[in-house]
Amino acid sequence: MDKSYQWETAIDSIWGNGLPTEKKLAIYDTATTTIQHNFACFQNLPVNYDSLINLYRNEIILGISHGRFVAIMNYLSMYLYDGHSRFFNEEVNQNTIADPKIPLVYIGSWGLENRFGAAVTPLPDSSLLVYKVVDDHPLNLCPGDRILGYDGIPWHKLCQIIENAQLPIAEIQTKSLFCGNKENLTDAWLTGVGRNWHLFDTLDVYKYSTGDTVHFETKALYGKSFHLYCTEQLSVEGISMPDISSEDPVSWGIVKDENIGYVYVSSWTWRNAGGEFYNALDSLINVHNIKGLIIDLRYNHGGYVNSSISGLRLLFKEKPPNMGYARRSNPDDYEAMIHQWAFQLFPDSSKYFYNPIAVLVGPKTASAAEIIAFWFSYHPYVRIFGRHTHGSFAGAHAISLSDSGWHAYYAHYNIIVDTDPIQYLSHISAPVDENIWFTAEAVANGIDPVVERAIQWIQSETKIAYQDNIPQQFSVYQNYPNPFNATTTFHFYLPHPEQTTIEIYDILGRLVETVAPKNLPSGTNKVNWKSDQLPSGIYFYKVITPSLSLGRKMIIIK
Repeated sequence: MDKSYQWETAIDSIWGNGLPTEKKLAIYDTATTTIQHNFACFQNLPVNYDSLINLYRNEIILGISHGRFVAIMNYLSMYLYDGHSRFFNEEVNQNTIADPKIPLVYIGSWGLENRFGAAVTPLPDSSLLVYKVVDDHPLNLCPGDRILGYDGIPWHKLCQIIENAQLPIAEIQTKSLFCGNKENLTDAWLTGVGRNWHLFDTLDVYKYSTGDTVHFETKALYGKSFHLYCTEQLSVEGISMPDISSEDPVSWGIVKDENIGYVYVSSWTWRNAGGEFYNALDSLINVHNIKGLIIDLRYNHGGYVNSSISGLRLLFKEKPPNMGYARRSNPDDYEAMIHQWAFQLFPDSSKYFYNPIAVLVGPKTASAAEIIAFWFSYHPYVRIFGRHTHGSFAGAHAISLSDSGWHAYYAHYNIIVDTDPIQYLSHISAPVDENIWFTAEAVANGIDPVVERAIQWIQSETKIAYQDNIPQQFSVYQNYPNPFNATTTFHFYLPHPEQTTIEIYDILGRLVETVAPKNLPSGTNKVNWKSDQLPSGIYFYKVITPSLSLGRKMIIIK
């Protein structure tokens, strides 16, 4: 890597000296003192924040430029690992246009994309898969192509160089720009690839159609403006997606050629979200008599948890755990917290949906949407598909700074669950039962693999009939009863005799019990199990043979 970028010099020269050092320190000290006394998400924070505060403060004392000070404030908030916490300056972060060579970096890609004209998502090798693109793209990008990097350097390595140089962050005022844990922050850095063409000369693209790596000059994007929403979703035939530019956060329909309901929810912020969600579920369940349901939360930046409750009452028979706020109770003790149980779901036992429910989540499932996904994990007939969620189980509060050009927000509460009130959820993603995401082959053919897999699961669940439709391959069915108090029965099918073990795991993935191995015959087998030693909660069981293993979720209620 022999190319040199002179970003630090540009950061110092473009925006000048800015405020005097004493005023910079006043802004800095107000923000950091507020964090130290009130920030509610120090639990599970992956950095030593006090050391970071001291390091940056010592640099400010020595005298720094306006651009460098803005970058310090940006990164100081980024390293809180919370989607609600951000410090930004209007002149640099909001009003500066990222023209070629301007030292600003975009992190993440939420909502409207107007700079690059293509929506991307990370692949396991850190390349970025194009899953959606505007017509007649200037670089002829197509779904299935992969963005590799710029100037012959892989993008994930350039991300490290940019972070080390600490370029100020463009559009940092956008809610949910930052992420609740390291995994999601890495994801955000990667998905910003297309929006950062102004920093480089050539974009490196692997073309799906030919297998060639092509180097495009970024000047082809100068002066262009696009209109494309980046939601990490592909459209499902016959079902419109929400208009996220308006107060219309819910859309729904029935999957073509299937009796499977589909509901998108892009936000719980708008006042009509709860009513629209309820009406969608009520129509699908009680009018259309659907056999299964998909609820797509992959693009949902949060809002008000209680907006979801009227709709959720149509789905749940058993009450899920209470969720609540935890706030700081001692400004001098990061761990001292006081609890308030704010979110409770009381189902209507006369109305519930016990057909299969697939919930779709991903890195753009944030805040209130994560709490709702966590509730869904307690439904006995829900399976959650996708990738890790945002990790921002918290809520924002403003900090009043002395200069009108500065804005600051921080998480003033953490989220807890009453089944484990010392487990603070901030920086932890909501549970995912089946990790599945986009592939180049799928998107090149217009297929959303997450939706496809959810439909397959619902089809398999609704076709099971133990006597009349005997399966021909290894299968694990839902335990019955579920939820249960003390005893349940595991059902599974073995295509040939095998030694079989059943392992029980808690919601954190810890092995809590093993049912002794037995040599079992081919065909449908049933194993009874008592949960005497385990408390209430979500568990997973895995049926294991020497050649295969499959698992399911179960709920113990005592």
